[in-house]
Amino acid sequence: MVDRAIILKDAYQSMCQNEPKLGAYALEDDEWTYLEKLRCLLSQFETMTKTVSSSVGYPTINRAMSVYNAMIDTLEEFIEQETNPSLLRAAIQGKQKLLDYYSKTDSTPVYAVATAMDPRMRFDWWSANDWDEYIQISKDMVADVWEQYYKGKEGPIEQDTEIAKQMKLYGIKKKTGELEEYVHEGSSLIACKNEPPELMY
Repeated sequence: MVDRAIILKDAYQSMCQNEPKLGAYALEDDEWTYLEKLRCLLSQFETMTKTVSSSVGYPTINRAMSVYNAMIDTLEEFIEQETNPSLLRAAIQGKQKLLDYYSKTDSTPVYAVATAMDPRMRFDWWSANDWDEYIQISKDMVADVWEQYYKGKEGPIEQDTEIAKQMKLYGIKKKTGELEEYVHEGSSLIACKNEPPELMY
């Protein structure tokens, strides 16, 4: 709606000026400035919301923490620069609401695991955001989930009898310490379609 109003600004103002009954609905310059600022702020949230939207066709929980941080950073920058009382108040309340939701990511290992298992991020993501103190906590979460649900269990490759025969034929054994090897490999920047690279870190 805000986008449409700004696009049709000239036509809207002209209509209000030429129709006596609509004169009271014409917007002042400061009101149009207000809408421009609002559009600029909301457009960034639209991009980030689409990044973690289920409609993109692939899992996005691995991006949840980075998107939360990007949204909070956006609001903090806006709060530092904004002088309009109502916009400032809205941004402060929005930031607090995001912080409330963000704090809940510590109550389950799913966010740490999803982030660490993303080959583009792994544990480098915490370092890139100067959160080295959380790296060990996250590693412990990932290790606990690995030990409880995955370690030593057969995956799709081991369950494939043909592949199993080939592995036996060539003397290939399943690796041990797979998690440790993955963790120490480091992240790799893999481009994803329709995903803003600036939200990576």
